[in-house]
Amino acid sequence: MNNTIETELSLADEIDEVIRKCEIAAESATSSVEIRAMLSEAEALSPQIEAEAERLRREVLEAVKSREELALAKIAAENAELDAARVDRAKVRLTEALATRFSEEAEAQRQAAYDAAHDERNAVARRYMNEAPALIAQLVSLADAVMLSNAHVDAVNADLPEGAERLQRVEGFCGAFHDAETYETAGQLSAFRLTQMVLPDLKGGVAWPPVQSFDLGIRRLGKLFPQIAINLLWRKRHG
Repeated sequence: MNNTIETELSLADEIDEVIRKCEIAAESATSSVEIRAMLSEAEALSPQIEAEAERLRREVLEAVKSREELALAKIAAENAELDAARVDRAKVRLTEALATRFSEEAEAQRQAAYDAAHDERNAVARRYMNEAPALIAQLVSLADAVMLSNAHVDAVNADLPEGAERLQRVEGFCGAFHDAETYETAGQLSAFRLTQMVLPDLKGGVAWPPVQSFDLGIRRLGKLFPQIAINLLWRKRHG
């Protein structure tokens, strides 16, 4: 009997301590990891509580006792069942707290990802504004050189020296694009491919600094009317 009482007291103390820690975790745990650890501890104790409650129920039903001993056994069994219910309730509170913490952590992760994307966007935008003008100017200059060279190639191909082979246009010679020799405006189309690669999606006060306003309008128009725009640019620059 003394061993039974000592076991009941020891288990009761452990239950009280676990419930106390569960309450603290549910109210003030700073992460889902802490709550899950406490929930695991409570779940590990549950089988022991259930086993003790079952043992006490059998003791009430099966043992031959005096009325006084029977009353004490019934109280012990009822207390064990109450302890099991208390631990179950603590686990429910922890589960609810865990769901709330998961939601908060997910929101924090979304906010962190948003902030990182925001900062990255700003950094890349600053880099773009610092570096793009010079790069765009180089590409525009290269596109102009390609168109001019292709015009010269077309001119000499139209009146080749005796025994000379036809010259390929710049992109065809480099193998960068198909040469499209059969098209009258192939040189213009090749240059247009290059200029399209450098068209930035900029608006208002941050519009393309390296080019004059007429060229800027032509290149923006080129997004909607590519061949018309490149023809106008070609005629403006090469008469």
